[in-house]
This record gives sequence, structure tokens and C-alpha cells, in this order.
Amino acid sequence: MLDRLKAWLGDHLVDDASNWWRWFSTHILALISALTGFLATNSMELAAVLAFLPEELHSLGGAAIAVVLFVIGLIGRLFKQGEPIDVETSDSA
Repeated sequence: MLDRLKAWLGDHLVDDASNWWRWFSTHILALISALTGFLATNSMELAAVLAFLPEELHSLGGAAIAVVLFVIGLIGRLFKQGEPIDVETSDSA
């Protein structure tokens, strides 16, 4: 079972997925998560930010938003998203 999982991940993750902690996009996601966590623990600042959001999102709070943003961003960064487009070939078409 573990071998099948490793094979599936090897087929679907980017080649250098083990270096995820070095990527700029991961640093940005961590910063966004830290900022959102800060807002969750500081109610006055959180209230000021939530004032800009629709009323339906107020009940989620900062912590849930931080976790969701980080997980979505990390998944999007790790998975292959198709072959790169050759700029020279696509311009001549």
C-alpha cells in the first residue's frame, strides 16, 4: 500500500517536491498564514479586516481562513500543472 502511494505521488508531484520549504511561494503562503493567525488572536484588527468582507464570511474567523489558504496554496504548488508551453513555438503559430 505504501509503495502504491509513493508511486502515485511520484507521478503527480513536481520533481523537486522535497524542496518545498525552499520555494518563494511557500514562504509567501507561510507569511499569509502568520498574518491571518495574528488577526485571529487580535480581535480589534480582525474586526477591521472583517469589515471589508461579506457578512457570511465573518463567522469563519482568521484561523480557518489561514489554514485553508495555506493548504490550497501548497497543494497548488506541489502538483504538476501540465507541460510548459514553448514560447517560440506558440508565437509562430
